[in-house]
Amino acid sequence: MSEERILTTDDVAIKTLAIEVKVMKIGKRQVTLAVFRQLPSENLIDRNTGKLRGIPWGRVNYHVDCSAVEDYHIHVVWQKGNELRKSVVYGLYFGGLSKGEDASRQAILNYGQSFDRLSGLDQLFIAV
Repeated sequence: MSEERILTTDDVAIKTLAIEVKVMKIGKRQVTLAVFRQLPSENLIDRNTGKLRGIPWGRVNYHVDCSAVEDYHIHVVWQKGNELRKSVVYGLYFGGLSKGEDASRQAILNYGQSFDRLSGLDQLFIAV
């Protein structure tokens, strides 16, 4: 049985690290939750092709009123032309094209690739 080692101040140190936080801004002011809520909602992934309909900006950790939604999903801010939109994008298995929709195999594959790309987006921080 090994002896328990006690940490001492010689073993441990506190270091300051820099982190990167991405925020949305209008002019010099950070976008607030109230402004985010006012963005028009529109599907980012085309339901017929499974491809993106615009340019994704990032994910937002906003899950108000999502407690009833059991499917894995992400909230995304995206650009359509020169306007911003928000979209709730569901995982392929639960909310994607393979569940109850008549979609081609290629559309389903495209949807999965689009969802994977969106899942890897940076998180955007919204001011409260």
